[in-house]
Amino acid sequence: MTNNCLILGPSERFGRHTMTEFVSRGWVVTPFRRNVDDLETLAANADVIVFGWHLKYSDWETHYDALVDTVIAAAQINNATILFPGNVYIYGKNPDPVWGRNTAHHAANTLCKVRSRIEARLESSVVQTIIVRSGDFIDTEQSGTWFDMVVSKKLARGILTYPGDPTARHAWGFLPDIARAAVDLAEMHSDLGHFVDVAVPGYAISAQEMADTFAQILNRDVVVRPMSWTFFRVLSPVWPVARHIIAMRYLWSHPHELDGRALSHHLPSFRQTPLRDALSQAICIK
Repeated sequence: MTNNCLILGPSERFGRHTMTEFVSRGWVVTPFRRNVDDLETLAANADVIVFGWHLKYSDWETHYDALVDTVIAAAQINNATILFPGNVYIYGKNPDPVWGRNTAHHAANTLCKVRSRIEARLESSVVQTIIVRSGDFIDTEQSGTWFDMVVSKKLARGILTYPGDPTARHAWGFLPDIARAAVDLAEMHSDLGHFVDVAVPGYAISAQEMADTFAQILNRDVVVRPMSWTFFRVLSPVWPVARHIIAMRYLWSHPHELDGRALSHHLPSFRQTPLRDALSQAICIK
């Protein structure tokens, strides 16, 4: 039996990596082309629909709900499973040290509330949804992440630039691992429930721990330096995205990590890439 997957956002981070993984496993993969393809037509043959579309922060409140509703409607055509990339926004400043599927949502700002709302929308829909949750992405190419745009930007000079408390644990996820787990779960979707929330815990590390790992990889000293927020503060009155970035600033100083028990339950043989190997692959882009 042929497995068919429709990728929404094939050039975006989650879409790109899941597409590569699905192809490597012999799936028939269709990348959706905006302004060219008809979603309903392509969804008619899809067993899995990957929600890889990326919206800029300023569009979340006005566009996200409608976009999710559109994908839910498309998934209903062939009873397809939606594969959705979750993040940690829904938890807000929850004081629990580890965040997982049973952690209460403490959404306090617009972005957090939107994410919490659309996940509830997916859960209450008639189609199966698999949420693959992770922390900040570590990619293997430059894709506009905090990791490549800020944190590792000055590594060649022995500097790790950090936007918050350098001693606080922060959740990071290696995109090839996230995609691998996502496809593993998609391939067993018939054995899963209607709504599945699985976190890929990745690496809960401080800035100093990341700097120390980079020092080992590069065989040189790496120091942590604070990122200046002046740029965002100055532009926030006229640039909505800057206001949203500032609203999410707390995540860089609020200690958190993701609970990996759901991943271990569903995929007991899954092994994450060691931190040093992941960072080595990530900085090969420099």
